[in-house]
Amino acid sequence: MSDPVAARRPNPVCLEALRHGAALLAADVPRNRDSSPDGRGCLWFETNNARDLGCRMAFLGANLDFRVALASTGRLHLLETRNSTAIGRKYGEAYLHAAGRKKGKNSGPGLTSFYPASNCA
Repeated sequence: MSDPVAARRPNPVCLEALRHGAALLAADVPRNRDSSPDGRGCLWFETNNARDLGCRMAFLGANLDFRVALASTGRLHLLETRNSTAIGRKYGEAYLHAAGRKKGKNSGPGLTSFYPASNCA
């Protein structure tokens, strides 16, 4: 799908647009940047700047190839960063960080690592 989605509201709308393979035109605010920190799949517009929003909407409307590329890149980014392996790795990093900060107990080897379940039987 190459239909553009414009999002002034934060993150959930951005993630849904990326999940559905839509070209995303999003307000450049920190919470939206969390959806795609490097901007893969997103075209950002300045908040409270109607002219910038209009120019970027017109650009997306006139450039089908760019919309298609933006949409496919955004979907790929979401699949790479929001899969079970990537999420497990983030939890593992968070727990290791927390354990390292804790003084005394449980800061050494033997901490649990998180891996995605391949079978749920």
